[in-house]
Formats: sequence, structure tokens, C-alpha cells
Amino acid sequence: RLHPAALEGYGVGIEQVIQTLAAENLTLPGGTVQEGAEELLLRTTGEFRSVEEIGEVNIMTPTGVPIKVKDLGTVTDTYSEADQVAYLNGRPAVGLLIQKQTGANTARVGQSIKRELENLRSLHQELEYTYILDQSEFIELSLASMTKNALGGALLAVLILLLFLRNFRSTLVIAIVIPISIISTFILVHFAGLTLNLMTLGGMALGVGMLVDNAIVVLENIFRLREEGKSPLEAARLGAAEVAMAVTASTLTTVAVFLPIVYVEGMITEIFKQLALTVTFSLLASLVVSLTLTPLLSSRLLVVEVNNNNHGKGGILKRYSHLFGQKLEQLDNAYGRALSWCLGNRKRVLGTAVVLFILSLVLVPFVGAEFLPATDEGRLSIAVRLPVGSTLEATEAVAERVARTAAGLPQVQDVYYTIGGSGGMGMDGSGGMGGGPEQATIDITLVPAGQRELSTAEVAEELRKLFRDIPGAEITVAAQSMIMVGSGGAVNIVIKGDDLELLEELSENIVAVIENIPGVRDPDTSLREGRPELQVRPRRQRLAALGLTTGQVANAIDTALQGRVATRLRVAGEEIEIRVRLAGDQTRQDLERLVLTSPLGMKLTLADVADFVYDVSPRSIYREDQVRLVTVTADISGRDLGSVMGDIQSRVARIPLPEGYFIEYGGEYEEMASAFGGLALAGVLGVVLVYAIMAAQFESLLHPFTIMFSVPFAITGAVLGLFVTGRTLNVTSAISGVMLAGIVVNNAIVLVDYINTLRGRGLTLETAVVTAGRTRLRPILMTTLTTILAMFPLALGIGEGAELQAPLATVVMCGLTVSTLLTLFIVPTIYTIVDGFSFRPRFSIRKLFSRAKASN
Repeated sequence: RLHPAALEGYGVGIEQVIQTLAAENLTLPGGTVQEGAEELLLRTTGEFRSVEEIGEVNIMTPTGVPIKVKDLGTVTDTYSEADQVAYLNGRPAVGLLIQKQTGANTARVGQSIKRELENLRSLHQELEYTYILDQSEFIELSLASMTKNALGGALLAVLILLLFLRNFRSTLVIAIVIPISIISTFILVHFAGLTLNLMTLGGMALGVGMLVDNAIVVLENIFRLREEGKSPLEAARLGAAEVAMAVTASTLTTVAVFLPIVYVEGMITEIFKQLALTVTFSLLASLVVSLTLTPLLSSRLLVVEVNNNNHGKGGILKRYSHLFGQKLEQLDNAYGRALSWCLGNRKRVLGTAVVLFILSLVLVPFVGAEFLPATDEGRLSIAVRLPVGSTLEATEAVAERVARTAAGLPQVQDVYYTIGGSGGMGMDGSGGMGGGPEQATIDITLVPAGQRELSTAEVAEELRKLFRDIPGAEITVAAQSMIMVGSGGAVNIVIKGDDLELLEELSENIVAVIENIPGVRDPDTSLREGRPELQVRPRRQRLAALGLTTGQVANAIDTALQGRVATRLRVAGEEIEIRVRLAGDQTRQDLERLVLTSPLGMKLTLADVADFVYDVSPRSIYREDQVRLVTVTADISGRDLGSVMGDIQSRVARIPLPEGYFIEYGGEYEEMASAFGGLALAGVLGVVLVYAIMAAQFESLLHPFTIMFSVPFAITGAVLGLFVTGRTLNVTSAISGVMLAGIVVNNAIVLVDYINTLRGRGLTLETAVVTAGRTRLRPILMTTLTTILAMFPLALGIGEGAELQAPLATVVMCGLTVSTLLTLFIVPTIYTIVDGFSFRPRFSIRKLFSRAKASN
């Protein structure tokens, strides 16, 4: 570091010092010399071997007097000046961000990194580290939670079967079928190139409740025939054949609603394609197993007491079985009487159903809307911004206060913060902000969710209140998630136009309008103040007269402030840069006295050839389609995105826009609107496919119409479920709504198919409807309850990553519950109304089964 006073006193310039050091630090070959009989290589070695040698280099002054470099300044072996500092829990730290390659498995990469760090710790006992962001840990915990929920759902489903069938061997048949179907699903998942993740395991958890439905229908029918006295082999053969068409059609209708979801464009395809494929694989596997393995196991394992004649004699299980059998018989009789009443009061029944459906639609505005439910991952990111031009030290003081305040909360585990540069440990590795000494990023890791009472969003809200007392800085707090949606924050408003000043005014008006809307947090614009700067404006005529150029002046200034590498010092196999620069922080007065040497040897100062002017650096200007734009962003808290955006749009619409200026809404809202539009189309296509499949099965266009009446009541249940639980309408709940169109018709298919079977045997319309309803009541209740209880652990939303699956499970549970209850009465009633009309398609699944049976 050269002292300006010493340079001025001796009349030596920085360039002379740099050139001398470069010339002295050389090693050059010089050919060969003869030494007796040997020929020796000749090399001049003048490289510096130590820092002290650099200080001893002589510099010639204009008067011809040599002086040493150390007389002009100080020679120090040190580090370059830091433009960014990082701390972890108040201690200096180094942040390391590791990103996996495209296509690599995050969990496996995380495990490999942890092993390597443990190896390093064994070699360096003083090494301390912690994980500020570990996606692999969250993924592993989420998968474990999802697996636990799936196993819990499967256990509940088996218990329901034991409760209804009252027969351990019958339950054993289903217990064997479940793992075989799951294993078959995993095989299909593997060959489809899918991995175990939240979506595939979520699809598996969803499929656990449905994959037993086919087996239940087949088993219950065989069980009923065995109770009627048929032999095991005959009951297995007739029972499976009697419901084969129904279970095939019910499976195909459920699969059909997933096909359009796979082909919907946008982010939802990437997220939910694997879930849809997993559920499809599980249903197809269960269909094959139910029509093959279930009858086989039933013929070998099923033991039924014909007509149940022991009247509860025996142990407690026998008495329980007899008692529950009586209750089921009472339920059958009560349902039969209620169904007969419905058939005699069809207008009242339909009127009540329509009123319930309309009332449920009234609740829709009270159900919030968002793109994806927030996940409680226990990570927060705090952005601190001081006025433009603030020093690194000033920013560090504010960031330290913010970090200390955050660390005082009992929910906080680790606090990692960086000042200057772009060192945040966010998903993009930049902390969501650019470089600059006036900016800091603070990443907070909370204790595990089970060890704290507040959610991540609630902790963020608490921190916002605490930071209001910190003056002189803009502080924003945001919860972090692995699933990044859109660009900017939850709210993203783009103003487009030509005049930058007018765009700035409009953006400030929008910020002022939306900042008081409930739920809006930290509104901000993309426009930033220009950094203050000191411009050096050379006097060109003066420079030309002295033989200098603007480039030489700029290089002299850059060398004085930033320094220039004159040469390198090689020590122990390493190269260390020798950087020459002025010592200390330079002021304007120091720059004005900076010595320049003209080609004629004249010594003059920078003030002699340039003027100094204070100004502001230009702003960053963003364009899209060659049109300037400014973006207003904000986060939300305490309210759903749909209601917040509704308030924002209504208020922003009151702001008058000049001609040629317009506003667009992006971010999560844009993704949500696009996803809902795609899912609406997928829902319509799914309903059409379901209708077509049922029309082919029943050889009628009216019976499918009857069955489709169960779909609106599924919507009723879904809306009620979301309203009661306080969950929102989002992509996961919307997808489950599409799924319901294929799920809820299954019970109606089984019911209508058996009504048609009884009608074919000669029973009258009302007798066939009532008899079919009573006969199919038990399998309908069993399949419904197994699906609902399999979803119950997911619907609780407990565990890492469960927030994504909870709305889906809630919609399926509540929609299926209400739809089933109403289907048991509405579908038979509609059936009696439309009976007598006959529109038959040429293609028939029934004919395919008949031909296959005849060929066998």
C-alpha cells in the first residue's frame, strides 16, 4: 500500500512502482555455458522469495536517487478486502451452497454430502458446521410421514373390513390382496421411470383406500353367495362373474379422470403427473388382482356359517359378530323402508337434493383460493436494505441487530446472515437480492415443527412486529419453501408503458393503495434509487496538450483505488498476487492530489486535468416485448391469495391509467388462474370419458345420466369439507375434485348394475330397486369407509410435507361421504324416473364379457 504523501514527496508515480516490481520479479533462461566437460543451462533467477524482498526493491526518483519500496508505503502479506461478510449465530462463518446436477436424486446427493462432511470432521476435529438449508432432510422426513400415513390408512381399512365381514378369514383375503396390489404398483412405477417422492407416495396413500374397493365388491358378493349356501368354488366363480363388469367399469371411470390431468399444460403437470400415474397403476393392479387372486383365495380361505344359525353362542368374538350382524340387518331394513319412501316421494327427494346443492354453492365465496398450500418447512428469509450508498459497516450493524432480535425467539434454531454481495442460502442461492454493501440477507432455521407451538408463517408475523422498531432500514420477512411458484412474491403486479418517470409514479400509487389491504405484507417496487457517484470528467484539450489520454487517467484512478496486480510471489508452490494500490480509504481531496506523469516527464495532479462532479448512477430498466415495465411485489399473510387479489384488483382498478399504459397480474396468481383453467378443462373431459365408459357398459345413454347425478353432490361435500376445515381451494384440492368425478360414480355403478341384473331376472322396477339397494348397501358402505379412513391420516395434515396432501384428502373424504349418502337415495329415485327411455349404443362392454365367457 503506497502512501500518497510519500509518492508526492519523492515524485514517484504508481505506474513506475508497478513497472519496476514487474521487471524485478523475473526468471529468464540465458542459453548454455561450458564448464569443463559439462554444458550447463544458464538461467537468471530474480523472482521474489519473500515479502521482505519486495520492500527492498529500489525505485529511481526523478533526481536519480534510489529509494526502496518500503519507503513509499507498506508491504503486507494479507487478504484482499472483504466486500461480503457472513455470520452464523453471531460467529464468523463461510456459507457453502451445493446444487445437484439435473436429474440427480436430491436425497442421495444429500446423504453423500453428509458422509463426506463426517469424513472431513474425523480428519479435522476443529471443524464445525450446520445445515441452514437441507432439502434432502425435508424430503426424507416427508417420505417417512407419507409412508406412515399410508400404512395407518391401510390398517384402518382392514379394521373396517373385519368390522363388516365379521370373519377373520374374509379379512385375511383382503389383507393378502393389499400388499400384492402395492407390490404390483411399485413394479409398474419402476418401469415407468418414476421415483419415490411426495407425489408418488401421495398417490400410493390415495390408492390404498381405493385399491381394495374392487376386492371388497368381489369378496362381499362371494361372501353373500356363501351365506346363501353355495359351495366355495361355485360362490367364487359366480360371485366374481356377477360383478366383473361393474368393478371393471368403476376402475376405468376412475382411471379416465386422470388421463386429462396428465396432459394439462403448465406446472401442475410436472407436479401431479406422477401422482396421477401412481393412482392409475394401483387401480389397474387392483382390478387384475380382484378378478383373479381374490376369487382364488376366497374359494380356499373363506369359511361362512350358513344362515348364521348359532345365535351368538361361543366366545366374545362370536357374540360380537352376531350382535353386529343383527345391527347390519336392522340397517338394511331401515334403508329399505327409507328407500321405499323416497320412491314414493320423488319430487320432495329431488327438491331437497337440489336445495342442498345450491346452498353448498353459496359457501364457495367463503372458501379461499390459492395456488398451493403453504408448507411449514421451518425456514425464513429476511432481506435488509439500507439507503443506497450505505457502507458495509453500517449495514452490518443493522443486520447484527436484526439477527440478534430473531435469535431471541424460542422457535429459532440457527441464524445465518450475509452482508453485501449475494450470499443468501435461498433456493436460488442469492437470497433473493442483488449485491451491494447496503443489502443483507438473513436466513433463519426454526426448530422442528413438533417442538414449537407457532407455525413458520406465525413466526414470520411475530418477527415483522419486532422489526418495526428498527429505524433506517427496509426489512422484509418471507417464509421459504422448496416449491417456488412464478416470479417475485405471492403478489406480482406489472405496470407497462414508455415513460419511466410515469411508471414510477404509478408503481408508488399502487404500493400506497395495496399496503393497507388486510393480509398484504412488505409491498415494494422493482425500481431502485441510483447509487450516488463521483464522476471524473477529463478536460480533453488539456490532456491532449500534455500527451495524455482519457484511458490513462481512468487506469491511474483504477490502480489507485482498486489496485493492480504488478506480478506474483511464488511461495511453497503457491502463487500470491502482488497488488499495488494507495493506502487507506481515499477521499475526493486525495484523488485530486493523485500524481500523473505525462510522456514529457511532467508531474501533475488529477485536479489539473479533470473536474469532479457529484451525480447519481442510472437505474436498471426492465423491458418485455420492447416495452418498459415496473413490477410491484408483495407477500401475503393471514389470508388466502384469492381474496387478497380480489381486493387488490378492485382497488388498483380505480387508479386512472394514461393511454398506452396497462397492468398485468403475474406470480402465484397467474399460475393459479392458469392451473384452474386447465383443471376445469380436464374435469370436463374426465366427465365425458366417464360417461362414455358407462354408456358402453350399460348399453344405454340414460343409465349413465342417472349415475352422473352423484357427481354434483360430491361437489357439495367437497365445498362443505373445505369450509369446515378452513382449507382453501387450490391445485391439490381442485385435482381431487376432478378425481371425485371418477370415484363417486363407482358406488352408483355397482348399484345400477345390480338393479339391471334383477330387472333381467323378472323383478318389478320398485322391487328390483329396493332389493338391489339393500343387497349393495354393505359393499357400498365398506368401499366408502375404507377409502375415507385410508384418507383420514392424510387429511389431518400432520408431518412434513403433509400440507400438500391434506386438501386433496379432505376433498376426497368429504365429497365421497356426502355423495355416498345421497347416492343411496337419489340415484335409485332418478333411475325410476328415467326408466322406460331406451337409447342403446352399438358398442357394449357387456357383449365383450359375454363373448369371453362363451369362449371359455
